[in-house]
Amino acid sequence: MEFIKSLFELIHVSQAYQLIEQGGVVVVILLVLSIFALTLIILKTVQIFMRTIGQKSGPERAVRLWLQGRPKEAYKLVEKSSNPTKMTLAHLMRGLTMEDLTKQELREDVERVALKQLGQARSFLRPLEAVVQIAPLLGLFGTVLGMIEAFQTLQNAGSE
Repeated sequence: MEFIKSLFELIHVSQAYQLIEQGGVVVVILLVLSIFALTLIILKTVQIFMRTIGQKSGPERAVRLWLQGRPKEAYKLVEKSSNPTKMTLAHLMRGLTMEDLTKQELREDVERVALKQLGQARSFLRPLEAVVQIAPLLGLFGTVLGMIEAFQTLQNAGSE
């Protein structure tokens, strides 16, 4: 509670209002984009932790077990996981146990599953990329508007 109180003391509401008043619409848009980007970053971080993306020990161990001739143990390591690598590996292992699939069919099916997992892992990145590209341009636009306003003020002051 003390932290929140000190945070509000640090950022005075009146100062924030003055910043928005001076910056105009551009600052409001940048503020909204910042909140949107922060939300996307939090969602992406949660997604990475929930799906244990980047975990290498499980898949590597499963492959080692499979190559050692212990397919049941290998499959148990990867069968019930939310990790994209483990899910793809489990799909491959299931396919390898099926005798009616050709190598080409299995390869295409595993590629399909891997691309689906990759697509899910890429979620929330396109909107974040858009914010990253738009925000500096909006900042530059705000600067140009401010310079135009400053020159108009100088021109008006000189004609009086």
